[in-house]
Amino acid sequence: MLPRHTRRTHAHRQRGLTLIELMISLVLGLIVTGGAISLFIGNREANRTTENLSRMQENSRVAFELMARSLRDAGGNPCGATTVANVLEGSDTTWWSNWADNAIRGYDNNTSSPAVTTGTGAGQRVAGTDTLILMSGDDSGVSIVTHDAPAAQFKVSTTAHGFKDGDILMACDDHLAAIFQTTNASATNVTLVHNTGSSVKPGNCSKGLGYPTLCTALGSGYSFEGNGYIVKLIAEAWFIGYNARGGRSLFRSAPVIDYASPSNLPTVSATEIVDNVTDMQLLYKTRDPANSGGTNDYVTAANITEWSDVVAVNVELTFISNDRISTADGKPTLERKLIHVATLRNRAP
Repeated sequence: MLPRHTRRTHAHRQRGLTLIELMISLVLGLIVTGGAISLFIGNREANRTTENLSRMQENSRVAFELMARSLRDAGGNPCGATTVANVLEGSDTTWWSNWADNAIRGYDNNTSSPAVTTGTGAGQRVAGTDTLILMSGDDSGVSIVTHDAPAAQFKVSTTAHGFKDGDILMACDDHLAAIFQTTNASATNVTLVHNTGSSVKPGNCSKGLGYPTLCTALGSGYSFEGNGYIVKLIAEAWFIGYNARGGRSLFRSAPVIDYASPSNLPTVSATEIVDNVTDMQLLYKTRDPANSGGTNDYVTAANITEWSDVVAVNVELTFISNDRISTADGKPTLERKLIHVATLRNRAP
């Protein structure tokens, strides 16, 4: 018999979480998880925004660097000659050979340009955007040793001149520059020929490279001085066009010589330079004839009466991000309008 005061031991029952405790735990877990997800999404969006801004900045550097280089050279040649003869056959019928009109020439918004077609196809100009034609002598070439004008032959300083039959070239010295098409350029000798005839297209209307241009057999006679230069003629058109991916890009068009058959006319090819550029607007600064060394305010192409007076160009390009990113103004992509001003070196005051 157990003692009277002996206590009996009882096993404690196991207890689980109450419903309220479980709900509180779930809520706390959801809050922590939601915070982590929100932080992750925020960081991801910040990274996407930063990445797209960096790409837009890179695109702007490339676009402005290439355009500014062409703008600075527009209308110039290595010799600094201001008088330019042009013996290309039908030089005023194609934009890439018309130096008199197109050393620099801009076209506003919906004004048609001879260099590019406005449309919705790949490589065509976007309606409502400006376009620009620039021409110049290249900055690298070969020195002239002698020039036999009646025979239409140059002797140059090296056989490594890099020129081929059909190349459109510019010869210059201190007094004159002349545009012509080479009819014979061999890598085995130092002779460059600029004869008339149909072996190349468009061809030369005269052997004479003097000024003013006369399209006769001998034309205006002129012999270029030794130590002058011969360079390639650069002609290009800059515009905003549709790319093959359905977006917009900055394009550059230029004539392409058919070296296999130089008797064919050069064709024009458009090259995509930078993507995600949606607009280009241009303003031009001109000399003020009434104020020696002075300039007028920037104006649009429609207000330019004498393109030879243009001394600087204000280029405004609109860039958008590659990815769709929600922005404060409700637009689906980031957008930046950036400006660069380039001065024409050969016309600087």
